[in-house]
Amino acid sequence: MTINQMSQALKSVGACFAVTTAKCILPNDPFGAIASYHIHPDCSYPHQDSIIRVYSQKQFADWIKTAKAVQRMTDEEKQFDLWESFWARWY
Repeated sequence: MTINQMSQALKSVGACFAVTTAKCILPNDPFGAIASYHIHPDCSYPHQDSIIRVYSQKQFADWIKTAKAVQRMTDEEKQFDLWESFWARWY
């Protein structure tokens, strides 16, 4: 998936990119940093309070799939359960 495709997928759920950390990790990073994509789930500001980090294209696709499923639901408890399942799969 290209960055443009990822941006369109985020836009389809009302989210946007914050930044990707891949551009700032040094080869000999002494802190064990891992490249990640930073997502603003609702494009709100200040965004630093709501950034979601994903570490792979597979995790990104799963986040988009979960966000779309949540948007189709009206039951808040079921929405919460979907997000809990997402977090359990990845963290």
